[in-house]
Amino acid sequence: MGTVPAVLEAARRAELDIIAITDHDELRGALQGRDLAPRYGIGVVPGVEITTSEGHLLAYWIERPVPASRPLIEILLRVGEQGGLCVAPHPTAQWVPSLGAAAIWRALRHPDAARILVGIEIYNLGLPRLVNNRGAQALGRETGLAQLANTDSHMLWTIGLCASEFPGTSPQALRHALEQRLTRPVIGQRPAVFMASWLAQWSVRLAGCDVAAGVAAYARHHLPASVALDVADIYHLPMASRSCDLVLCSEVLEHLEDVQAALAELQRVSREHVLVTVPHEPFFRALARLAVWLRLGPDPGHVQFWTAPGFRRLMRQHLREVTFAYSSQYQLALAWGRY
Repeated sequence: MGTVPAVLEAARRAELDIIAITDHDELRGALQGRDLAPRYGIGVVPGVEITTSEGHLLAYWIERPVPASRPLIEILLRVGEQGGLCVAPHPTAQWVPSLGAAAIWRALRHPDAARILVGIEIYNLGLPRLVNNRGAQALGRETGLAQLANTDSHMLWTIGLCASEFPGTSPQALRHALEQRLTRPVIGQRPAVFMASWLAQWSVRLAGCDVAAGVAAYARHHLPASVALDVADIYHLPMASRSCDLVLCSEVLEHLEDVQAALAELQRVSREHVLVTVPHEPFFRALARLAVWLRLGPDPGHVQFWTAPGFRRLMRQHLREVTFAYSSQYQLALAWGRY
């Protein structure tokens, strides 16, 4: 993530009034940030992301560590003893330790714990799957808790991509807004390079290419230097045969005349899996034509148009053990790369 001064500098550049520093089960960085904050002209709310036995919990305005791995209500009461307040981060989300709806409702029925649990994170920009925010948004409406949008920044450049507005600019004003349910989430757009950066920080070796030099230059500017990026076309990938555990080809095949040659090249470099996404026809084509007619965007330049049955036939012809998933606009195939 970076040092505490680097976090504060990133918050200053993002023109935030306040930032909450909440390391996992660790308070020292937050207290250091509060002490350094005047040098950067921003406010810092000291806190911790506590691992309860039922999922993660954000605790704000505390000065002493709170034991982890204890029941949610017990930890809420311990935070309250220090005069702190709590927010449920990424509730109901998959793949991260998250509080479920039942645990949150139990806490809200507890007369003392309910005074401490004042907010819910209805948008978390750092989740691997942003669709998990939908459950949080529904729970936010049902509970009536203060709603927040957080970047959950594990990478400096994401600080400020989304935020929470409230009346005032000080930590004290934020506290009042949480207690009175006066916060307003400001949801930002996550850049396309986010997942690559997220994977790179966990030491996953990443490599990519694009036929457009400008796109490759944009990626080099935004991604860590450890990501290998080249200008190349899909018919001549700059990777050795069987060198990649996962090959991702996203929204490319529909632009190609020779789809079979492209799939053969994906197979060549794959050691295990190939993941392919293409538009879901005829739905995508109808939306694209409408967008052009309304002058909302250019024609996407597709030359291939696959319905769900046609896409299944294509993938099964070239790949094995294929699993499919669909949305209204896109379809996905995950496969072992070779027969």
